[in-house]
Amino acid sequence: ISLRRRALLALPALLALPARAQSKPIVIATFSILGDLVAQIAGDTVELRVLIGPDQDAHDFQPRPSDAEKLRGAALVVRNGLGLDPWIERLMRGARTVAPIVTTTERLNPLLFNGIADPHAWMDVQRARTYTLNIASGLYPILPSGAEREARAGISTLMAKLARLDDDIRKELAAIPDKRRVLVAPHAALRYFSDAYGVNVVAPASGTAETAPSPLDIATIVRRMKEEKITALFRSPIGNDTLIRTVALEAGVPVKGTIYTDALSPPDGPAGTYEAMMRHNVRLMISAMTET
Repeated sequence: ISLRRRALLALPALLALPARAQSKPIVIATFSILGDLVAQIAGDTVELRVLIGPDQDAHDFQPRPSDAEKLRGAALVVRNGLGLDPWIERLMRGARTVAPIVTTTERLNPLLFNGIADPHAWMDVQRARTYTLNIASGLYPILPSGAEREARAGISTLMAKLARLDDDIRKELAAIPDKRRVLVAPHAALRYFSDAYGVNVVAPASGTAETAPSPLDIATIVRRMKEEKITALFRSPIGNDTLIRTVALEAGVPVKGTIYTDALSPPDGPAGTYEAMMRHNVRLMISAMTET
C-alpha cells in the first residue's frame, strides 16, 4: 500500500482524535474560590486543577504527595497570598515546578487584625475584581495561540458580572436600617464584607475557624444579641461549630442557615460559584435581619 494511500486511510481516525497539537496549559488554583475565577476567565482554554476543593478549609490544609503530583507540568500557579496559602511554594519545590505564580491579592491594601493581614479579601466584590485582573495578567502569556481572544472575552464578562454583583449587594443591604444591619458569624472571615457593605459583624475575638472561642467570647456575644435583639445568626460549613450551637441555645435564637466564606459549596449546592456564594449569603442575611 502506498504512503499516500496510508495517509488517506488514516485521516478520518486522526480527525476523530482530540486536538492535541497544542495541549492546554495546566493552571493550578490553591482553593475553590480562585478556581472559579480562573474558570470563568479561561473557560476550556486551560486544564484547571484546584488543590483545595469545595467545602474544604484552606487554613488548615496539609498538602499530600498526590497534591505535588497535580503540580507537575503546571504552566501557572494562582494563590491568594496574605498568609492563607504559604505552603504552595514548598509544594512547588517538592514537585520541582518552576511555573510563574500569580498572587491574587497583589496591589490590594489588606485589612489588619492584631497587626496581621486578613487574607479574606475576596469577600469584598470590588477587591475580587482586582483578583480577576491579577489572574488575567498571569493567564495571557501562557495561553496557546488563538485562546487569548476567548480569555479576553471571559474577563470582560466576569468584570461586568462582578460590577453588577457589587451594585446589587450595596442596594439590597442599603435598604436595611442601620440598627438591623448586624449579624453573628462563627469566625472573623467577614471583615472585608463588613468594611465594604456596612454590615456590623459580631464574631469571637478568640478562637479560629478550627478552634473553639473562649467562654467569655460566647457570653459577650449572647449578651449583645439579647440587648440589640440580633436575629441574624449563621453557621459555617467548615470549621468548629461549637460557638454557633452554644450561642443559639443561650440566646434563644435559631440558626438562620449557612453562609459560605472560605470555600465554595459543591457545584450542585447553593454556593457553587463565587457569584452564587455572595448572592446566597446576602439573601440569607437580609432575610434574618428583617425578621421580627
